[in-house]
Amino acid sequence: MAHFLATLDWAAVVEILIIDVLLGGDNAVVIALACRDLPERQRRLCVLWGTGGAILLRVILIAFVVALLNLPFLKLAGGVLLLWIGVRLMAPTHDPHANVRSAG
Repeated sequence: MAHFLATLDWAAVVEILIIDVLLGGDNAVVIALACRDLPERQRRLCVLWGTGGAILLRVILIAFVVALLNLPFLKLAGGVLLLWIGVRLMAPTHDPHANVRSAG
């Protein structure tokens, strides 16, 4: 575990965390919806535990992703996959509904 933490690129982790927090407003909505019908005391606990759990889970998953990005050729494989998807999206395809006539 110590080796894993020592090999992390902490600047990348912080950068991803900042972006993730800025774009993660949907978590607040989900937590609020989950806690809305609870009594006041339970609602506060639900919001605190939900927020803390969401933040902890994000930090763990971001550290995992940063570690994955250090694997050799993973970025290259992802780039090739994105290129292949882009080419397939841009290529003309056969429309299976081309011979369908309107009912009117």
